[in-house]
Amino acid sequence: MLCPHLNRLLPFSLTSSASLALAFGVFSTWLCGSQPVQAEEFSITTPAGVVNVEINPLIQGGQNAPPVALTTPQLSPLSIFSAPLPTGSGARALGIGGAFTAIADDATAASWNPAGLVQLEKPEASAVYRFSSERHFNRSSDADFLVAGDRFDTDNLNYLSAVFPFYALNRNWVFSLNYQEAYDFTQDFKARSRSRDSSASSELQSESRSGSQVDNFSTETGQITVRSSFQTERRSVLESLQSSSVISEINFQQDGLIDAVTPSFGVEVTPRFSVGGSLNLYQNDWFHQRPIRSVTRTTYDGILRGESATESAIITTGSYEYEGSIAFPESAFLPAFEVPIAPVGGEFDPIIERDRDEQSSTERIQGTYTEINEFQNMHGANGNLGFLWSAANWLSIGGAFELPWTAKGDQVTTIRNEVTTLTGSRADLRGELQEDSRTEETVRMRFPGFWSLGMALKPSDRFYVAIDGGQTQWSDFYVQSGDGPRENPLSGEAYRDAPLDDTWTARVGMEYLQVVERVQIPLRAGFGWEERPALDQPDEFFHASLGTGLALYGKEVDFIFDIAYVLTWQMDPAQSLIPTRDSVETELEKHQIFCSLTCHF
Repeated sequence: MLCPHLNRLLPFSLTSSASLALAFGVFSTWLCGSQPVQAEEFSITTPAGVVNVEINPLIQGGQNAPPVALTTPQLSPLSIFSAPLPTGSGARALGIGGAFTAIADDATAASWNPAGLVQLEKPEASAVYRFSSERHFNRSSDADFLVAGDRFDTDNLNYLSAVFPFYALNRNWVFSLNYQEAYDFTQDFKARSRSRDSSASSELQSESRSGSQVDNFSTETGQITVRSSFQTERRSVLESLQSSSVISEINFQQDGLIDAVTPSFGVEVTPRFSVGGSLNLYQNDWFHQRPIRSVTRTTYDGILRGESATESAIITTGSYEYEGSIAFPESAFLPAFEVPIAPVGGEFDPIIERDRDEQSSTERIQGTYTEINEFQNMHGANGNLGFLWSAANWLSIGGAFELPWTAKGDQVTTIRNEVTTLTGSRADLRGELQEDSRTEETVRMRFPGFWSLGMALKPSDRFYVAIDGGQTQWSDFYVQSGDGPRENPLSGEAYRDAPLDDTWTARVGMEYLQVVERVQIPLRAGFGWEERPALDQPDEFFHASLGTGLALYGKEVDFIFDIAYVLTWQMDPAQSLIPTRDSVETELEKHQIFCSLTCHF
């Protein structure tokens, strides 16, 4: 920017006792940066001669734009939540769609309806293996939040049992010791997010100063006194704009289970009516194969841009007045004498200085945020109660109720936040930030109770149809960290203000036995509808199942092998796993295979 000095002389016609000619000069300076204004000099021609009045500046010149201070945005991961879901037990029960409350005639009765255990007449041992493959079809209506499909597979020992029938107190009793999967925490989610943000600010500053001065001048022809009054005002507008565009890759993985060791019993109250109970001793991962653990990893790559500008104007106005006398020397005709000059005044032309300064900067940020949550020593206990009534040879009615329970344990949270800032180009490293934290606190998680009622219609010894209905009381589900408030685990909101809705289920299944001497081949099918907990209202799921097997009855030992396939899907998109992202919808498709082996002794 050039800084020329401009001078101009402006004539004024002033009136006094004699005709006077006055010339008034001003000069104006354009300044670079914060260079101060120079002193200003005015030349005034009076009857007593030319005088030069110098005025020092009252306010400095224009100011620079403030440096652009880019602020790295707070990079926080999305909150993702997943409710633990009951897994269900046994290939035979799940082969008929889980409509097993009024059947309950194998060792898995301890988890469905312990009253059914009295139907077991021989000691037996059984084991069930489960394999699951789950796919999520995600979609988003937000162009800045892209979601991909997710697929994850799990397998685990689903059930293990030993059964001991005995007779006591004139009653048939059955005691069993069982291991069972209870709740599965598996969940995966991936997404790509673009966030754009901008913030602008404008600040007006003003400053005003006034001053005066008196200058006395002696010339060859007289004396002059000049009185000057000035007022200088500076107005500055500071404008700044900061914008960011950040792309995030989000990867959420959660795994783990809560399983239970369950001693159970059933007793025959009458030949047609029995009751039973189970004590579930819960522990997260009894066999230390699938601890409850979630990992949220978010990587960032983005651009920060900042611009700032200062535009200022300095306006100086003022007035002047001068007075004095003119000296006439002695002449042949007159002695020396002085003639006073009457006060003469006027206004200065405004002096205006304008200045504009601009700055800009660009930074690139790259970072990774990793949060790991691990649950340790999660434990708790509850009970199952059930009844089974053989109302007729062709009709059985059963009911079961599982009590709510509280899991207690320790949650260990490890967080690492790494951010690298580069300016200009990737090679110009500006700074690195690495923050690590680890916290541990006691956690309480309240699990819901569940009840079911069912009936089984048996037109023949080889064919039956079973129907079940039930409710899970998810409104009791909450989590509490330390002495903090109870929270809705799916949204993070206060449990009191946002409890989940209870959910319902309905199931129907059938079994037909093909008998060839000592061999039985069952054919099973089932269908079910269930609700699962979600943020606003429960999501609806459907499942269909097919099952078969092979039963070999020997003189001393019987072997029974069962296999079931279960397909679970949604008719309507489920609500998002991310509370702040209503634009995300998910459809689920889950394939499960259950295999069981039972030995009767």
